[in-house]
Formats: sequence, structure tokens, C-alpha cells
Amino acid sequence: MVSLAGVVVLATGVAVGALLVPSRVPEGIAKTAPPASAPATRMNSIDAQAATLVITLSDAQKIVSPVAGTVTSTNCSADGVIVSGTSAVSVDDAPLVFLATPRPLWRDLEVGESGADVSALQQELARLGRDVGIDGRFGRRTLAAVIDVAKDAGVTGATAWTSLPASSFLWLPAPTVRIASCDALLGSRIDPGSPLMSLPQGLSAARVSPVPANLFPGDRVINVGDRTVPVDGDGVVASAEGLESLAQSDAFAAFQANGTGGSPGEGRPGASAPSGMPVQYELAKPISVVSIPAAALYDTRDETGCVLGDGKPTPVTIVGSQLGQAFVIPANGADFSNVRLTTGEARSCG
Repeated sequence: MVSLAGVVVLATGVAVGALLVPSRVPEGIAKTAPPASAPATRMNSIDAQAATLVITLSDAQKIVSPVAGTVTSTNCSADGVIVSGTSAVSVDDAPLVFLATPRPLWRDLEVGESGADVSALQQELARLGRDVGIDGRFGRRTLAAVIDVAKDAGVTGATAWTSLPASSFLWLPAPTVRIASCDALLGSRIDPGSPLMSLPQGLSAARVSPVPANLFPGDRVINVGDRTVPVDGDGVVASAEGLESLAQSDAFAAFQANGTGGSPGEGRPGASAPSGMPVQYELAKPISVVSIPAAALYDTRDETGCVLGDGKPTPVTIVGSQLGQAFVIPANGADFSNVRLTTGEARSCG
């Protein structure tokens, strides 16, 4: 019995000892050096982004005259189009200029005045291609841009303006709108507040809001069901053709049928809850980008940086990033198949 117990104890000791002896680390999990380089993958991308299209609906809105007088010329036609920055009607031989400011102009503006209405004016002037800053102050630069727009619309006397006369402008709810009816005929005598023309009920404006961040550069479109509609740089559907295409889409019909509302001025009139239509916001044409690990970038500044492409310092434009990968466009059409990840002693590519 003693002998057997000794054997048992001895065996147990051997087993415990075996458990305590450290084993050799398998080769598969042994410490390895980090990779010195990684592949660079070239791809074509339309940078499709899920977004929301905010819709502006309105009842049959009327554009009214800010002045009294006689209609001396009119280019108004039912189902025609009016565009911000142009004129379609003159009263007492003075053209009235359409402006699609985010908020209507409600006062004359003297140089030095400021306010939200000035910022709204500057936004539209900038959209029309004029060189203005958006600082909310009506300075001489903004006045010069106003005069330039008015002259292009046919206001010959605008050159002498020293301030903005609000009575020379007609507010539009969108950069381009269709006309439902013309309410002031040639030769009509009108008063302030007299209707000049009416806009149709329904879709009057549409814009992507908020615009997604970190977008690839290039012209963009929205895809709504089977419709592809161009948008401007701010995500606004600025053309009458684009608005008409949207208005005829099944997606817009469903939007209306569901009674979808919007914030004041957006969605169904009188509604209070913000909403919009889901769309794909993407490039009109695919662009070629190179996908690399973000760690391969060095000497980055704003949207530019350097990579060691096939061992050579190469300048790149950074157009996006996702999950540790950076998407870049190499300068001068450079091409490379791999990038170095150790760039501590790399020389600048500038």
C-alpha cells in the first residue's frame, strides 16, 4: 500500500511539473516585424453617399409687384421658366430683377449696413458667380456685385446706384421656377402688391441637406428611384428640368401621398416635422483613385500629402478616408503599385 501511494504521489508530481514547465511559443504567434510596405490599389469610384433630399412645396404662390406703374414689357408665359438674376417684366420701363435669396429682400440697403438679409443676398450673388464674401455686411464690393447682376438683367440705370433699391427686385423661392399663370398683361396698371405671375403648387425647390462630408471632388447628381438629377456644388437642384424630373418621379409621388412634411417652407404647407426623401448622392462620372493605408501618408497639409510610391516620394491629393484606408489622387498621373509604411526619414515630395 505504501509503495502504491508513493507511486501515485510520484505520478502526480510529474503531472504537476509537466503543467508548470513553459512550452515553446508556436511559430504562428511568434513576434514578427511589422510590414514595411503595403499594396496600392487603383479603383474607379462614384463615391455614392446616402443622403436626404429636403423638398420645398408650396401652394400657388404669387409674385407681386413692389412698385406702382404700367407694365411696359413682359416675357411671361404660362409653363415658362424664370431664373434668378434675370428679368421678365418691366414697370414704367424699369426691369424688375428676380433674385432667389434664402430670405426675401425687405429693405433698401445702404453701404455699411448689416444683417441676415445681407448674408442671404451675398449667398445668392456668390451662387451667380459674383466675387463677394459672405460676411453679412453690405460693403462696396457687394454693391458692385448687385449693380453687375442688375445690369446683366437689363437695368441700364443700375450704374448710378449708391445703394440697393429693394423695389427693383422680385423674390424667387428657388433659383429656377416654372410659371403657372401670367397675372399682369402688357399695358396693365398695377399697384404695390399686385400679382405679376403665379407659381404652380407642388415641388418648387429641392436640396441635399446636410451635404455629406469628405466627398470626392467632381460634379454630382442624385439618384431617386429611376431618376438621375444634376445638382450644383451646394447640393441644390438648380435647373427647371431637374425639378420637373423629380416632380414626375414615383418617389416624389410617394412623398406626397404619405403626407410627408417639412420645416417651415419645406415639405407640405403647414406641416411642422422636418423630413425629406432618401437619395444617393454621387459623382456624375467616376474618378480614378488609389486606396492606400493611411499610415503611408506623410507631410500632410490640408488635402495634400506625400507617399513613397514604389520607393519614390510622390505628392498626392487626399480625397477621402474610411476604416484606416486613405483614398488619394497622385499628382501628374503618377502610378505605383505599393507604398512604404516606414516614412520617418523620407524626403519631402514638395
